[in-house]
Amino acid sequence: MVMNKMKFTEEELRDFLKLVMENNELVFNMNQRGIYGGKYKVYDFTYNGIVITDPYMDETGRFEVDPIEHYGRYNILRMVETFLEDVMKDQKHYH
Repeated sequence: MVMNKMKFTEEELRDFLKLVMENNELVFNMNQRGIYGGKYKVYDFTYNGIVITDPYMDETGRFEVDPIEHYGRYNILRMVETFLEDVMKDQKHYH
């Protein structure tokens, strides 16, 4: 993992998190329409034993939360970095 090599301001982390959420929404929509194909993945993390795929909602999925304040910078950073690492791997395959 690239952890500790990527340094983000809080604003940058929030911007990258939006990209992760756009990816997750796309994968969910593709899945619902039966065009998934298994190549794409949903990014998540585990918090108190619960898999979180939408960090803008609490663990119950009922209440909106601030992702960094509620789940902690580490969990959000891990989710973003995993996404970015996969993007970089994909870019190497195309060049």
